[in-house]
Order: sequence, then structure tokens, then C-alpha cells
Amino acid sequence: MQEPNYEAYQEKVNKVQEQIDKLQKENQKLQEQIKGSSSGKDEFFAEKAKIRTELDEVSSQMNAIAEQRDKIKQMLGDKKTENAEARDAVKKMQGTLRYTNEEDINVRLAEIDKKMHHSSLSLKEEKDLMKEMQELKRSKPKLAQLSQAKDRVNTFDAGTDLKAKKDELNEQFGILREQKKAIQEKLSALNEERKAKTGDSGPIFEQRDKNSEKIKELIAERSTLREEFNTEKAKFREYIAEQKRIRQEKWAEEKAAQQ
Repeated sequence: MQEPNYEAYQEKVNKVQEQIDKLQKENQKLQEQIKGSSSGKDEFFAEKAKIRTELDEVSSQMNAIAEQRDKIKQMLGDKKTENAEARDAVKKMQGTLRYTNEEDINVRLAEIDKKMHHSSLSLKEEKDLMKEMQELKRSKPKLAQLSQAKDRVNTFDAGTDLKAKKDELNEQFGILREQKKAIQEKLSALNEERKAKTGDSGPIFEQRDKNSEKIKELIAERSTLREEFNTEKAKFREYIAEQKRIRQEKWAEEKAAQQ
């Protein structure tokens, strides 16, 4: 059994170590580039946070106005529904009345009274006229109700103040929208300025991480070479020890035979 070749083993280890040293030096340079690109980082993030705060404040104001507009929109919708219902009520009341003013009712009552006093009527005709008179008299209060209902429709406030408030809110929302746009542009300009100063560090980080992974693999390979060499050395020592034991036993046997 041959003794493990230390020179061959060391040559393999040296080649692996050279690769490790080369990659570590390269990573040092990459780290310096990363460190250089991080210059002014604190100032950048501080300014970015300041602009973000401005943006959040304007967005919050816009959300509050949008909420108010939604409420006004709902109220205007309710007003529209209320007005429609009032108009429908007037139409229904008009549909139940034969006469729409008290003067016409009085004229008809006078006609019925005259007819009942100066005409020869059958019992049925007289009953019909009495019934009509009662209905006409009952309709007079309804005319007052109809008049009130018409007044409510004619004087109904469809939300003039609400519409004015909505227009005011729309104007405020438009101003805030322009402010938000300006702040967003300022934030974009800050990011572009930072990018121009530092460049795209993505490939640098990627190469550094790639090198680090390769270094790990090479270190593992170096450890494997060492373990294999040490295993071969141990086996060789065992072999030498076994050969020595065999020689000693043989010498003892020969010596015993000579005696």
C-alpha cells in the first residue's frame, strides 16, 4: 500500500484556495461599490419619509372630502325621491277628485239644490243627488289638502344648499388632487435623483451573492479534500502498524523455532 501523496493533496488544496482568495477579493471590491452607493442614504430616506407624510396628509384630506361628497350625493338622492313621492301624491289626490277647485263645487251644489227644489224627481234621483251633495261637501277639505300638497311640491327644496356644498367640495377636491400630483412628481424626482447617484446596485448584489455561494462550495470542497487525505493517512498508519505486528509475530515464531 502506497503512502498518501501529500504534495498532490496540497496542490489540489492550493488550487481551491486560490479560487477562494480570488472570489473573496472580488467580493471586497463589490462591497466597496455597495458602500459607496449607500452614501447619502440616511438623507435620502429622511426626505422620502417627509414627502410620504405630505402625500399621506393630502390623501387623507381627499378621502374626507370624498366621504362628505358621498353623503351629500345620498342626501340629494333622498331629496329627489322625496320630491317624486310628493308629486305622485298630488297626482293621486287629483285623480280621486271630480273638481279641483271650490268654486266649481259650489256651482255644482247650487245646481243640485235648485234641481231638488224646482224639479220633479223620483226617489232614486233624489237619493243620487243627495249622495252627490255629500261627496261634494266632503271633497272641500280634500281640496285644501291638495292645495297644501301642491304648495309643498312648488316650494320643495331639492337641495340647493347641498348642491352648492357639493360644488364647493368638488373645487376643494380638485385643488388637493393637483397638490397630490405635485407631491408624487416630487417623490419621483427624488427617486430618480437617487438612482442617478447610486446607479442600479441590483447586479452588484447579485454578483456578490453568487460569489459567496461559490465560496461556500469551494470551502466545502477543501474540507472534503482534507477529510479524504486524513482518511487515507489513517488507513496507511493502520497498514504500517499491521505490517509491523506481522513482522514481530514472524520474528517471534522464528526465534521460538531456533530454541
